[in-house]
Amino acid sequence: RSAKEELETSKEELQSANEELTTVNFELRMKVDEAGRNNDDLSNLMEASEIATVFVDSGMRVKRFTPQARRLFSLIPSDVGRPLMDVTNRLRYDEIVEDATAAFKQLVPIERSVTSVDDEHYLARIQPYRTSQDKIGGAVLTFINVTELRAAENRVQRTEERLRDAIASSRDFAVLSTDLHGVIMTWNEGATTMFGYPPENILGKLVDVLFTPEDRAQGAPEQERSAAVREGRAANERWHLREDGTRFFCSGVMTPLNTGNGGGFVKIARDVSDVKRREAHYDEEITQERRSSAQVRAGSDLKDRFLAEMAHELKQPLNLIQVNAELLIRLPETRHSAAVQRLGGTIMRAVSTQETIVNDLLDFSRVQTGKLRLHRQPTDLVEIVRRFSEAMSLDVARKEITLEVQTPETVVCDCDAVRIEQVVWNLLGNAVKFTPAGGTIRVSVGADKRDATLEVTDTGIGISPEFLPKVFELFSQGEAAESVGPRRAGLGIGLALVRELVRAHGGSIKASSPGRGLGRSFRVKLPLAAAGLRRTDDSHSYASLQYRILLVDDDGESLSAFAELLRVEGAYVDTTTSPEKGLTMLETGEYDVLLSDIRMTEMSGYELIKRARKIKISKRIRAFAVSGDSGEGCVREALAAGFDGHISKPVSLERLRMSLREA
Repeated sequence: RSAKEELETSKEELQSANEELTTVNFELRMKVDEAGRNNDDLSNLMEASEIATVFVDSGMRVKRFTPQARRLFSLIPSDVGRPLMDVTNRLRYDEIVEDATAAFKQLVPIERSVTSVDDEHYLARIQPYRTSQDKIGGAVLTFINVTELRAAENRVQRTEERLRDAIASSRDFAVLSTDLHGVIMTWNEGATTMFGYPPENILGKLVDVLFTPEDRAQGAPEQERSAAVREGRAANERWHLREDGTRFFCSGVMTPLNTGNGGGFVKIARDVSDVKRREAHYDEEITQERRSSAQVRAGSDLKDRFLAEMAHELKQPLNLIQVNAELLIRLPETRHSAAVQRLGGTIMRAVSTQETIVNDLLDFSRVQTGKLRLHRQPTDLVEIVRRFSEAMSLDVARKEITLEVQTPETVVCDCDAVRIEQVVWNLLGNAVKFTPAGGTIRVSVGADKRDATLEVTDTGIGISPEFLPKVFELFSQGEAAESVGPRRAGLGIGLALVRELVRAHGGSIKASSPGRGLGRSFRVKLPLAAAGLRRTDDSHSYASLQYRILLVDDDGESLSAFAELLRVEGAYVDTTTSPEKGLTMLETGEYDVLLSDIRMTEMSGYELIKRARKIKISKRIRAFAVSGDSGEGCVREALAAGFDGHISKPVSLERLRMSLREA
């Protein structure tokens, strides 16, 4: 029984040992697998690596090598165990075995730059081979192909050399370098040319000597270096000093320079004194131009004031003549006298002619200075032509001229009606003036897809080919003065104004003539209005002026004549030459209309209407400013002051009725 128990015990021990062996065998298999995987990883790493690697043992015999090593060494798998010195290679590296032995024995890595027989460059590194037990079992030789890197380095080096040569020889740019404290270390030819210092006189000195005393006092050199460190660069434009003390304007930039010598700064600068002088000259030209423009504007304003004053002084007597002439033909005692009617009509036409000359001169000045403002609206050109043709009928009949008018039913333009009326009036007036008795004037209106056309043709004095290009010039009477005399030819303003007014509308005008004595033709093009737009009818009837009217004017003679004319037309009129009294009359009386001159000594018409509008009863009155200035500025000022409208002198009943109707 004892033997049986021992046998059982032995069996259990054997089973336990078997289990331990199984466990050990499993662990061993795991280690083998892990070693296999590591070997696979190493093999793949060596296969994929672009680095030629050779492992040698302590006897300098080949243990292992990578596929890339075959490009440099004549190795095959059977060469494992072969001494390294017996293996031929393509390297110009005679010390390879000595270096491998030294790395093995002295335990220090060795690194060399070597070349192959085909001039490829390699970085050779030889290190001791350490085992897992931290024992030295040989050496590892690696060879990294750096051919492309060396080529790139050579290219960079050549570029740097060329750049250094260019910088050193450049005369257009000053290039200098300093240490961290501003001591000049390098100095190129451009710096010598620009600053005047030869290298031997400037190297080792502070860069501060190149700055002006005022910049040095403000710490500019230190500030420039600080800005370069803080921001990576410091660009500036300032005055610098040459060796001889002269100043020049310089544009430059300073950047930090990191070198193996502790760093510093490099500055590149360019002399831009010529640019600075040109800029100063340009600034002076701009200043002079502004000064000249201001003088021109002042002269223009002075001219405008002069023209306005002249218009007032000229129109004041014209106003008196106009009012008296109109009164003459409307008085009951003279209303049926043909001689008086003819005389009054002649006087009124003369006044109208003089007024046209003054207005044309003022309008031409406004066009030239850009102060003329157009109030564009759809306007029937046919209606204007027919109306002015009828207005010319008496002059046409008196000269026994045939006037032929050919128009469609309507042609609507996009224009300022008043300005186009001036154009038509000037062209028709010129045709009548310069067409002799028995002649013919033809007026036609038409339209194409974009423009309305107006053509005025006569059989009058004509225009020579030499004078035709000058026909629209200001004060250009030319052949007209020779044909009808300077007095009848006028001042030569009308056609110049016509051209400017037409151009202001975006239109065009062209003059043509076969020659002197053969008549002439003027063709005008104006933009059409949008389809369907029509100007409202301006026709009106001349009703009786049955209003209560207050006239205020410090010119007693004009005041009396105009009051009498209004009374003849049925108006109740009170007059005063004193604006202060006029205010009292407005406060105590009842009036429908106030007509006040603007330029009065005691008080201007503007002040009068401002104070009058504060009177409760005067807020309902229709008030009109009367002035010899017909400019838009005067009209705007009158409306802004409180007037309902503006009537230009010489005042006629027709203008008064039109203003009352429109107010």
